[in-house]
Amino acid sequence: MYKGDSLMNALQDLIKKYASQYKEQVVEWRRHIHSHPELSGEEKHTSLFIQKVLGELGIPFVNDISDHAVIGKIEGAHTGPVIALRADMDALPIHEITGLPFASQNEGVMHACGHDSHMAILLGAAAILQSIKDQLHGTVKLVFQPSEEEALFPGAQGIVDSGILDDVDEIYGLHVWPQLPVGTVGLKKGNLMAASDHFLVHIKGKATHGAEPHNGVDAIVAAANWIVNVESMVARETNPMENLVCTIGVINGGDRYNVGCGDVYLEGTCRTYEPEKRDYIERRLGESLQALDVMFKTESTLDYKRGHGATINNPEAIDYATSIVEKYLGKEAVVHPEFPSMAAEDFSAYLHKIKGAFLWLGTGFEGNPALHNEAFTIDESILEPGITMMAAIAAEFIGTFILTSAVIVLTTYGNYITLLGNILLSGLVLAFIVLVIGKASGAHVNPLITAGAWATRRIGHCRALGYLISQILGAMLAFVLISYFFSQSGQNLPAAVQKIPEGKEFAVLLAEFIGSMIFAFSVAQVTSQKQHNSTAVALGVGGGLMLALIIAGFATTVIQASSIFNPAVAIAIQAFTVEGTNTLWAIATYLGGALLGGITGFGFSLLLQNNSEK
Repeated sequence: MYKGDSLMNALQDLIKKYASQYKEQVVEWRRHIHSHPELSGEEKHTSLFIQKVLGELGIPFVNDISDHAVIGKIEGAHTGPVIALRADMDALPIHEITGLPFASQNEGVMHACGHDSHMAILLGAAAILQSIKDQLHGTVKLVFQPSEEEALFPGAQGIVDSGILDDVDEIYGLHVWPQLPVGTVGLKKGNLMAASDHFLVHIKGKATHGAEPHNGVDAIVAAANWIVNVESMVARETNPMENLVCTIGVINGGDRYNVGCGDVYLEGTCRTYEPEKRDYIERRLGESLQALDVMFKTESTLDYKRGHGATINNPEAIDYATSIVEKYLGKEAVVHPEFPSMAAEDFSAYLHKIKGAFLWLGTGFEGNPALHNEAFTIDESILEPGITMMAAIAAEFIGTFILTSAVIVLTTYGNYITLLGNILLSGLVLAFIVLVIGKASGAHVNPLITAGAWATRRIGHCRALGYLISQILGAMLAFVLISYFFSQSGQNLPAAVQKIPEGKEFAVLLAEFIGSMIFAFSVAQVTSQKQHNSTAVALGVGGGLMLALIIAGFATTVIQASSIFNPAVAIAIQAFTVEGTNTLWAIATYLGGALLGGITGFGFSLLLQNNSEK
């Protein structure tokens, strides 16, 4: 770790401090919830407990959205994007045999799927975020959701349908996972957990004495044939490389050993990822029963109930989450599972509408059984990294959003402000952002800074990639929202930067390189001390931008072009507000100059530091 990481690691230190502070409290919350489990649709007392804790933390909430759901809301001191974190609340109809001193007090009901841990982790993350809300630019919604285990209840879909998450930009959730080692985090792009459907079949025959089978229609024989047929469909009609599971878990039929059975009842589940596969298996189950009736003269019915959809993670959200896990828990905590699970999760309802990701928090230790087992438990050491990760998950995105908005507004109204005024305002805006969110994100907010920090090994590959993705997304969101506000007032968003005059691309590239190098060098230098004053750092970063704009900005103004010194902003502005055939050249110019300048500036700073230490 380089000593220049003080600015970038401010959030890490702050969150780890509060995570350690709340660790014992989170364990206590988890044990209380574990000992008082409630089934899907019956989470009344669990809901009241969550409301009590949120009230004690000073976090406002609503509890009239859907069944027993509780939606908390932490508003930062400043406006910005909205992030949602989710935990499920319900337990299972299982008799607990763990022997724990805080085992279930509700006979026949148990938190055998880890939802007690999920709630405790989200409460802990809420406590941390509430403690640093003055540094937050944005809003965090805390989603405590009932009825995940039972698809017949609204669950996640009920919350989505309520509209309370319509303003959410991204959503994240987690599930304890005994298949992964304790303390690791499973992060997988794309398919993670399957769609889950439930079917019931009635095969009606004709009962007769066992000595006279020819006088009846044996429903057991028919059912046995149908079961074999279903297994053949999965094994022989579908591509073995595609995900499709069909399991018949219940079969009931017959009353006496010497009576040919008249009625058989079967119950099972189908798990898929692709919608067409879901349609296929439902159709083929029905067709196979029709064929069975023709062959055995039975009368069969199929009741096919669609449950949760497939949980499919957004790749960019996983990249971002990976960077967070690496930063806060270490690279050794990151696991990228090769295969998805055919288990189901109604978190899929959120991901069908909102960008986000679902994560697996490893709790696997020797002898620990699988989920939904009467002896399942967790290693409580996972609770602290869990709350750390969830509290940190929405950091860098916010800062870039704010910066891009400020740049667009300043450059749009540049005609009303002198060049020196624009330079001064740009520097002060950046200084303000660093001062306010430096502790909450590290305040890179600029790909050239991230590129420079990465090239000089101040940050790792995944963390850098996560920052870059977040910065570009933040810039794009800012552009879209500001464009919307202009359109609502009947105006078009003016071109925020001028086209590069023909033949002047190299001059602009050189100016961007020089300005970005000066800016990056300034950032690298003011963040290179172990001890620093946050105000001094903010003013140093803002002053570095002013100096870059004075030296390089005036040069580009002479040739009637613009200086940006931020690739994320350049992409958002240049690509969408500047018309002309040289748009791609412009983007390449602004990207290349800024990134090369950023790396060079950080490189010079590192060289000076190394020489001074010799």
